[in-house]
Amino acid sequence: MLARDFNLTDPLHPSIHPSVHPSIHPAIWKARHKQALSKRDFKYGWQDESENMGLWGIRSQGIEGGGEGVEDNWKGARVFVATSTSGLAASTKPEEKEAIWKPFGEWVKKRREERAAV
Repeated sequence: MLARDFNLTDPLHPSIHPSVHPSIHPAIWKARHKQALSKRDFKYGWQDESENMGLWGIRSQGIEGGGEGVEDNWKGARVFVATSTSGLAASTKPEEKEAIWKPFGEWVKKRREERAAV
């Protein structure tokens, strides 16, 4: 993946935040929600917009927008949770991994097509 696919060339406005389960995603969840991620709350794939990254402190302070240099209409980076590609996901079957990662791959393809059209 190239930095432009994630809009990393604009660090104030990343498009998405890919997160890995079972390592990174539960730690982020715990930091945000002050409790461990339960099986009930966990899901792979695109997360609810309320989980977008980049606006935590701003939201908690009741401030609209992202501060100096950040457009008011930026809603944070969408979060996509996928399996680890390491041995941590050894129990996940290849077909399951493909199904989990497929929506992300489709998003990347669509993003590249949009950028190529500009």
